[in-house]
Formats: sequence, C-alpha cells, structure tokens
Amino acid sequence: MLQKIKHADLYRKVSSDLSHQTVAGGVFSLVSYSIICLLFLSELYCYLYSPYKPTLLVESSLTNRIQVDIGITFPSIPCALLSIMYADISSEYYTKALLHKYPIENGVILYDAHIAHTEPLTPKGCGSCYGAELYEGQCCNTCEEVMEAYTSRNWKAPNPEEVDQCKHKSSEDTFQGEGCLVNGEILTRKIPATIRFELNNFGKAIMSQIPLQFNGDHTINHLGFSDPEGIKVPGPLNGRQVQDNYINLYYLKVNPAEKDDERFYETSESYLGFNTLTYPIIALSYDIEPITTIYKPERTFVEFIVSICAIIGGWHALSIIISKIVIR
Repeated sequence: MLQKIKHADLYRKVSSDLSHQTVAGGVFSLVSYSIICLLFLSELYCYLYSPYKPTLLVESSLTNRIQVDIGITFPSIPCALLSIMYADISSEYYTKALLHKYPIENGVILYDAHIAHTEPLTPKGCGSCYGAELYEGQCCNTCEEVMEAYTSRNWKAPNPEEVDQCKHKSSEDTFQGEGCLVNGEILTRKIPATIRFELNNFGKAIMSQIPLQFNGDHTINHLGFSDPEGIKVPGPLNGRQVQDNYINLYYLKVNPAEKDDERFYETSESYLGFNTLTYPIIALSYDIEPITTIYKPERTFVEFIVSICAIIGGWHALSIIISKIVIR
C-alpha cells in the first residue's frame, strides 16, 4: 500500500549526491528571494490600503428614526419671538424634539429660555399665562414670559393686543441687542421634512411697526444627521454665516452610508437667499435617500492569500526555468 502511494509522489527529491551548489546559483536564489519579498510587501500594502468600492442597498422600511442635530445662532431675533416649526410630507408636526433656546446678548448666553422663569410677584399678583402654564402656579408677569410659555408648549403665539402684559409694552426699546441660540436635536422619521425658524405673531406685530427691528442674519454652528446612537459626521453647513438676507432657504440631500460596519450620513447642500424686506425666515428642507451606499474594500483576505500563493509559486517555477537557461 505504501509503495503505491510512493509511486504517486509528484514531488520527487533528487539525492544530494547527484546535485551540487554553485556561487551563481546562490546569487540567483538571493535575487529570487528578494523579488518575492518585494512582491509580498507590495501585495500586503495593496490589501491593507485597498480602495473602497461602493455598492447600493435599497432600504425596505422607513420606520426607523433619524436624529437631526441643530445649533443655530440668531443675533437679532429674541428667543421669546422666535417660532420653530417642523413638518414632514406626511403632515406630522410633532416629534420627539429636544430644542433649547438660549437668549444671548453680544454673544453671551443670558439664561436657558427652555426653563420657565418668573420674576418676584408684583403688587398686582401673579400674571396669567393664558392657558400655557407648564406647571400649577406658574406666573407670567411680563410679555416675554407669556411668549416663552406659549413657545415651550409649541403653541401659536397669542395676539399681543389680547395679552394684558403686552398692551403697554414699548416696541421702540423692545429686545434691543438680544438674540437667540437654538441648540438640540430632533428625532424624526426618514422622510423629507422642513424645519422653519421665523417670527411669531408678537414679533411680526413689532416688525410691522419697526421694519428694521429684526433681520434674517444667522450662523449655523452645526447641522448634521445621524442614527440615535450612531457616529456623527460634520455637515457641509457647519460654520456657515449669512447676513443681509431676510429669506434663507436651504435644501439638503442626505445619503445613508456604511463603512467598516459603521453607519453614517453623507450630506450635500444648496442655498437660496433673498434680501427683500419681509419677515425673516430660515427654512431647512432635507430629503433622505432610501438607498444606502455601502463601502467595501475592493480586495478581500482570500484574494490576498491567493495572490501571495501565486507570487511564491509562480516566481519559484519561473526562477527554476531561468536558472537552467542561465546557469550551465
């Protein structure tokens, strides 16, 4: 049995008595080993730094949520007069939103407008919030506090003429030098939507009396898209400053992507602005592609092993042929 297996040997060895070593053969062997090492290192480099090849995958469900991270500064619009509205193509107006408004003056944050503030009770007692109280016993003794209460509930601002705290307010010196910083995130569905920042009714009433009181100047500190627990990629609008435009329309194209088992969102943008004197509006519209781009390395580990075997075996066979021709 062993003899039959022995006859099937394809790798027969020549006895050392029938072969001899030469200096030329040694030099040729060293050159061959050097070439094999260089080719091996070249293949290893190509494998480790292989470019990524994009493939497309259509998402079958749109029920997953996406997180929109927002940070925008409005230097001339007070928080009490700033209205924020979200709406998507399914007419959904309510989302799990956590947006904080911070009144600022000369770039310094004054306080968190998301938290209800009440001044000490005046001799007149506790002012009414007109149904917008966040807790029992909340007082709204100033016009700003009434507007903040309505904003905290995402309600439409009341008519200033119907609010006692706003009737005797002087529009000429109202909110001079005060701005607003909006910061937070919105958790929404993966469908096209628009986020609008504009004056509420009280702000429009003031601007109708003093046209140049407010403008659409703003700075986008950060604006990005991510999964709730995914990695965040800086967006193309980060650090964008816009001045002298009252109407500012942004359109964002959001493309889901995946690389090295990490999911993120690539964003491209376009902008349209108008300096026509009107109520300032900043609208952020975005559209999320239902196709995910998956980046995979062009070369796999199996392909790398096959290439290494081809280099070693191929060059070894070629070197034997060349040595028989060159070395006599």
